[in-house]
Formats: sequence, structure tokens, C-alpha cells
Amino acid sequence: MTKLTLPFLLIALAASAPAAPVPDEAKAPVLFFPTTPVTWVYECWGVRWTTPSEVTEVIVSVKGVNGEKVVALGSVYGGKAQPSNSMVTVSERGLVEGFGGFNQRFETVATALRWPIAPGETWVGKLPPVGHKERRLVTRGWEKVRVPAGQFDAVRVDSTYVLQNGTKDRVDRTWYSPGVGVVKWEEDEGRMKVLKRFVMGMSWEVAPPPGEAPQEVGAGR
Repeated sequence: MTKLTLPFLLIALAASAPAAPVPDEAKAPVLFFPTTPVTWVYECWGVRWTTPSEVTEVIVSVKGVNGEKVVALGSVYGGKAQPSNSMVTVSERGLVEGFGGFNQRFETVATALRWPIAPGETWVGKLPPVGHKERRLVTRGWEKVRVPAGQFDAVRVDSTYVLQNGTKDRVDRTWYSPGVGVVKWEEDEGRMKVLKRFVMGMSWEVAPPPGEAPQEVGAGR
């Protein structure tokens, strides 16, 4: 083999070799909540309920704020989507729960999920529910979850609520699936919420509070 042939052979071999896998760190982050119109239908169980009730939730507005998406949520009553105070900030860093409403400033309650996923990672909610001292959260990692809507790969996050006197009040567990949001929620007292249907889009008319107009989904800041 001549001296000129060897370099060209090495180049050809390199070009035909399979590409190295992309490291996880270099992959685009996963968004765990929709930022376009969607409809969730959940089956909800109470502590002593023998049959579940059906609850329909929707996205009623999305605003872009500082490179993040602030998603306002609502529930369907009487065929119309009624805005609630519940809001979620969606970004490449995960999910942040909060409250507000149309034309109101987003107020943080707690980081609900952190990206990248690190099983065993813990943190504390900034503004715990009324009557509680704090909300302690821990990521449990990826799990396969089967609900009436099907099987999902989801990240489980556990929350422990601690009272002002330091005693543990209750524990709940939430499973988040990429692009879908919450597919299952349960607490140790027996309450549970599972996804029954997930539909892209919303067919209900949004009924805003008196004197307020809903923001178009996808509208800018």
C-alpha cells in the first residue's frame, strides 16, 4: 500500500463508520406540559367514592414571558371553559406551579418538576399552601404508568406537606409525561386523579370573568 493510499483509506473508513450517539447532555430538553390548546379528561376519586367523577380541564391562555410560556388553566362547566387561578410556567428547566388569571401577574407556588431529571433530587416549595410550613418535593425518576388513556413514560415527583408545628400532614405523588402534563396524581389519604382522554385542541368557548377578555393561545407577551 502506498503512502498516498493509506490516508485516503482512513478517511473513507471514517466516513462510513456509524455516527457516535449524541450525549444526553447535548439533547434538547423535554417540555413536560403542552403550550398549545389541549383538553384533558380525568377520572377523579375521593376517599370514600365508589365511582369516579369526570373532570375536563383545558388550556385557556398562553403568554410568552422572558423566554418561558405561562399557561393559564381552566375547567369545563356547562359546556364552557371557565378560567381558574391555576397557572404553570413551562420552560427547559421544568415546570413551576403558580396562580394568577387573565391579566394578572404570575405568582409562584412551587417548582413542580426539574429538568434534567435527577432521581433523588430534593427541593422545597417557596410559597407553601395555607396552613403548611413547607412543601418538600423529591424526584423519583422515570416510571411507566398505565391509566385509562393508555400507557405513558412519566417522571414521578413526590410532595410532602409539613404543618406549622413541624409534623407531616400528607404526601402526594404526581406523574408527568412529556408533552402531556399530569397523567396521574394520588395522595396517601386515597384521593386520585388519572387521565382518561387527552385531545389536542379545545372545542369549548372560553367564558372569562366579567369585564376581562381571554388571551389568545399562542399570543405574545
